[in-house]
Amino acid sequence: MVENWIGPYQFVTLTRPPTGITPGTQLMTRPGVDDVAVWLTGSRGRPFVLRSGCDTVTYALATEAYSLYRTLVGVNPMHLIQGDVTWTNGNIRIVVLDVMPAGEDGIRALMGGVGGLNPPSYGWIECDWTLCFVDISA
Repeated sequence: MVENWIGPYQFVTLTRPPTGITPGTQLMTRPGVDDVAVWLTGSRGRPFVLRSGCDTVTYALATEAYSLYRTLVGVNPMHLIQGDVTWTNGNIRIVVLDVMPAGEDGIRALMGGVGGLNPPSYGWIECDWTLCFVDISA
């Protein structure tokens, strides 16, 4: 099975590509000068959203999982693995800025399923995570 992790939590699916640490730029203009200058303002992470999906044994455990996910908002930077790719290494980590159920059906009961991480699965939780890469050496 493909590995998908945000911090201590594993997921069946983790979709959308992350936005890594990128150089920041600012356009500068001056009155009477036709040209535009580009100033580099440093490299930093920008917030991005990933969608997670995970099965649970019961619907009640799906709602409990959401409460546990919320405890990661604003805590120490952690690792991110998506589709067996480790996006964090060395001094690069992610911080969780927010996590919300993905629409009205983000937390739902299932008729029962096989496979997944927690079979037999009678609950499903799908969340949108707002994350940001940080350099912990700074």
